[in-house]
Parts: sequence; structure tokens; C-alpha cells
Amino acid sequence: MNERDDFSLDSTDGIEPARKPRAPSANRRAKAKAALTRQRIRAAAGLVQALGKVKAAGGKVKAVRGKVKAASKSKCPECGRRLANSAKFCVVCGADVSAPAPVKPRTEAAVKKPMLWQRVAAQLIDRLLPLPFLVLVYPEWVWVVGAFHLICEIGAGRSPGKMICRMRVVDARSLKACGPARGVIRRIGGALGQVAYCRWEWVPLAVAYDLISFLFVWRDRDGRRIEDKLFGVRVIGEGRYRKVKRECVECGATVAARSRFCPHCGKRPG
Repeated sequence: MNERDDFSLDSTDGIEPARKPRAPSANRRAKAKAALTRQRIRAAAGLVQALGKVKAAGGKVKAVRGKVKAASKSKCPECGRRLANSAKFCVVCGADVSAPAPVKPRTEAAVKKPMLWQRVAAQLIDRLLPLPFLVLVYPEWVWVVGAFHLICEIGAGRSPGKMICRMRVVDARSLKACGPARGVIRRIGGALGQVAYCRWEWVPLAVAYDLISFLFVWRDRDGRRIEDKLFGVRVIGEGRYRKVKRECVECGATVAARSRFCPHCGKRPG
């Protein structure tokens, strides 16, 4: 062996080979996992505490709003002066504030109009019912078709189509039954339109009348046609009609619109 080989051998003396990193023991892994779990628990507890504070703040805001609303309601109905919580009379005008405010009867602005599909379906049903008369007895007995449309709402303001679709014709102001006279007059246009469909030369007029009526029902705020505006009537849902309240003329009590007699005085509400 030469000198160069001796030098290379001597140069490696005293140098230890690199050691591989030892894997963490099971004890260390368990400690790290426990520390991570404690951190997550503390974070969750902090989040719950923050949510509790937000909820408490929301409750305080709601309580303040309730107090403000109650304070705004406790005013004299005559002069508008704020009242104390236990006050029975106004200290400014002397009005009695202990009695409850009278219930105002519902007006036409408080009752919504029926859905458009209800009006269209009721009209189609009323138009299709007299068709057997058109087919069998036309043209000598065509007046039967017109008579059907005139008298179909003479009773309670409900034609067969309106009964099926749960609607009713009432007075536009009092929301009471419109009566036989206006029930007949209101149907004149529909009766003439139905008769017009029996002759080809009158069909364009009947179609034009139906289109105009449809536009009024669709675009008008109360769903009233031209004849409804002329005679002061409107169409409302049966459910709305049963909930409508009106004032008795004799005793001033509030009774249901469908009631024939007042439950307090026993007389007709008027």
C-alpha cells in the first residue's frame, strides 16, 4: 500500500457516520394529540362564549325596541300626548284612555282582490254551462242563454263559476251583498257577449268585450271591470267575505258581514 492510500485511510479516522432521525415515540405522539385537542376545546369554548354575548346583546336590543314601541303606543288618541303606564285619563285634554280603541270595520282597501286564475276559471265555467242550450235549441231559444247570465247572480251574488272558485260579488264600500238589482244589471254585458257568440258577425264584438274586461280585471287595483265601477260593486274571495267586519247601525257593535242579525241587539245590521 502506498503513501496516498495511507493518507486516505488516516483521513477517515475519528469521523462517525450520520445517524438517521429517530421516529417519535408513542408517548410523544399522545402528548401532541392531547395538546391539539385542548387547543380545539379552548377555541370552541371561546366561540360559544362569543355567541352567548351576541345573543345577550340581541336580547337587550329587542327589549329596548319593545320599550320604545310601548312608549310610542301609550299616547292619547285625542291630543297625542304621551301617557304614563297606569294613566286612565289624559292630563292635557282629559280623554278617557282606559277603554279600548273601537275596532274599525274593514273597508275595500283592506281586502285584496281574488287571484286572476280564479276570475278566468269562473268566467269559463259560466260560459260553458249554457252551451247545451246553444247546441240543442239555437236559434229560437237563444234568449235562455241570456236569461241564465242575468239571473245567475241574483241571489247571493254568486254564479255557478264563482261558487266553484269561492268568490262573491259585494258592494264596493260596505262589502255587503250587492243585492238582486245590481246583480242583474252587472251581468248585462256578459249576457249580451254570450249571445253575440251565437252569430258570426257579432263574434268580434264579443271577443273585444272579453279582452277589455280581462284587462280591467288584470290591471285594476281591485280587479273591477267597467260595469263594476259603474254600479259600485266588486268581486272578493269567499274567505275574505266571511272575515269582513262591519258596524251595526242600531247599537254600533262590530258584526260579521255574513250575519243577518246583530248578536248584541237582535236587529238587522243595516
